[in-house]
Amino acid sequence: MVREFARGDATKFFDDRAWDYGGVRSQLEAPATFRADLLFETENGGRLLWQFNWGLRTTKNLREVIWHLPANATKPTVRLDHNRTRTIFYLPGGPRNKGLLTPGSVLYFVKLPADDDIACKLRE
Repeated sequence: MVREFARGDATKFFDDRAWDYGGVRSQLEAPATFRADLLFETENGGRLLWQFNWGLRTTKNLREVIWHLPANATKPTVRLDHNRTRTIFYLPGGPRNKGLLTPGSVLYFVKLPADDDIACKLRE
C-alpha cells in the first residue's frame, strides 16, 4: 500500500486485490484509518520519518508529515506537513496551499524543487 500511496493513489492497492477498502477496519487506529510510520536512513546517515493516515472510507490522504533528522543534528525538521482538517499543505520555505484532497501522497501531486533529493526519493 505504501508504494501506491507514494505514487498518488492508494486505492490501487485495494483494487488490484479486489478488496473493498470501505470494509477494512483498522485494529490500531480509528476504525476507518490506515496509518503508516516509516523510518528511512539516508545515504549520509541521517533519518527520515514519514507518517501518513489514509481514510478507508474517504479514500483520501488525511494527514502526512515527513521529518528529517540530519546525521549530526539533535532536532528534526519538518520537510512536509499536510493535514486534511486544516486543508493546508506546505514544504518549509514554500507557499501554503489550501484545499488539497488527494487519494495518495501530496508529494505526487506537487512540483518539488529540483534540489529536494529527499522528497523526490520518497516519491519514487
